[in-house]
Amino acid sequence: MTTIRTIAHAPHAVQTLAAVVAHQGGWDEGLIVAGPLLVIVGLLWLARYRASKLEHPQPPADNATPSSDS
Repeated sequence: MTTIRTIAHAPHAVQTLAAVVAHQGGWDEGLIVAGPLLVIVGLLWLARYRASKLEHPQPPADNATPSSDS
C-alpha cells in the first residue's frame, strides 16, 4: 500500500506522476479507455483502406513505350 511517507521519499518524477494521475476527476480513466479504442479504430480504418485498394486495383498506365528488340 502506497502511503504519503513512501511517496515523499520517491524521486521527483514519481511524485509528479502521482500528483497528475491522482484524483483528476475521471479524465485519466477516460484516457485509459479512449486510448486503446482510438488505436483499434485506427487499425480498422487502415485495414478497410487496404482492403478497398485490393478490391479495386488501378489499371496500368498506357504510357509504356514498346521495346525495339527485333
